[in-house]
Amino acid sequence: MRRLLFLALLCVSGIAQAIEFDQLFMAGAGRDGQLAQAAEVFRPDQTQLYVRFVYRDATPGQTLTAHWQIVADAQGRSGEFASSDVVLEKAADLGQFSYRIEEAWPIGRFRVTVTEAGNRIVGEVDFEIRADGAAASPTAVPLSVADPDTPTPPPFTEIVAPPPARIAVDRAFIAGGLTGDTFRVDEPVVWLRVEYHDARAGQVLTATWEHLGSKGQVAGGVFARRELALDGPAGQAEFSFRPDPAGSWLPGHYRVTLSDAERVLADRNFTITPRAPVAKAAAPQKKAAAAAKPAAKADKPGKRIAPKVLQASLTKGIEKARPKELVDEFTNVWRRLLLYTRIDGGSDGGRITARWYSGDTLQSESSETVTPGENWVVFWLYVSNPDLTLPIGPARVELWYGKKLLKTANYEVKQAGFFEGLGDAFQQMGNEMQWLIDQGVKD
Repeated sequence: MRRLLFLALLCVSGIAQAIEFDQLFMAGAGRDGQLAQAAEVFRPDQTQLYVRFVYRDATPGQTLTAHWQIVADAQGRSGEFASSDVVLEKAADLGQFSYRIEEAWPIGRFRVTVTEAGNRIVGEVDFEIRADGAAASPTAVPLSVADPDTPTPPPFTEIVAPPPARIAVDRAFIAGGLTGDTFRVDEPVVWLRVEYHDARAGQVLTATWEHLGSKGQVAGGVFARRELALDGPAGQAEFSFRPDPAGSWLPGHYRVTLSDAERVLADRNFTITPRAPVAKAAAPQKKAAAAAKPAAKADKPGKRIAPKVLQASLTKGIEKARPKELVDEFTNVWRRLLLYTRIDGGSDGGRITARWYSGDTLQSESSETVTPGENWVVFWLYVSNPDLTLPIGPARVELWYGKKLLKTANYEVKQAGFFEGLGDAFQQMGNEMQWLIDQGVKD
């Protein structure tokens, strides 16, 4: 009784049948409107390849997906590189997928896997790309439909499965305050701006920033990456990098490389130029004493008094608006060098500039505006790139008011040992926290 009931249910519901292929083969492009002969080996220059099939037992509206895969090529690569869909209109018919590569196929073995809903594999076909591969042939392949109740299908019509669109960059250029490729160390921000088309929705572009170094300077390598998801097939995009809170770059040559997940789309170079060292003011020559020295003139009422530096002390940390300890030496792994200053702003105040040198090479420059009376100001040199360290050797920081050198603080950078570098790292973490607190107190 149970068996009869089970058979009755089968008769009512029917058994869902999967699609079947009577023919499934690879082919190249034919000539004179004819189909190419089925083949398993192709030349690299046969850029357009087809997967052709004769099927039955399909459901109209059913979707098939072709997954194009590298099994192994000469470079050791493998994995899926493209996929496309075809919607079947009939229960039995002819169909095809195609893929065109832009230049030439790599030498190697490939596979196309055909799946239906739920990624169920319904067919696979392998092919190989060889330098002496089979040539395309105009010989037609005999095709037939197995189901005699289905009318003879029409000749092949192109059901093309194009490869995914590949983004193209129309224009890419470097820009700072003005468009160009050479900037000073105090350039606050440098941009990479691009114009593109044929992008996929949500496609991600990556800008990789790299320090190439310069003559006599070690390259710093990659120091930043910026990503941007595109929201349209065509448009403009921009990437930027700010060097550090002090707004200063290391002098040298740089490159920005734009890429997507598959390839490099563009790269642009730019240069950061150091400022020429400003010659120190020569000491005034003593004149021979005159026989009769004129009387000193009294200061005129309302005479302007220039700012002057009361204190300029190098330190590793600031606490409660005062330097924690005064130093004249740093290890090369120290990230932020602080110069604590007390400045008398004179009668009108003004802009004080700190210039940091390693030897005679300008590393960084920043300015602060002081007011009349006494001010305390902290200037700093900050190494933002974790892959870079301070140059080893003698160094100095100069304080300038316009063209007048007010003060010079000299220091030395030495090579850090393992344990010394580890200790400096922990100390800097605490100093940075206190530095941020004190900046808030000052503001």
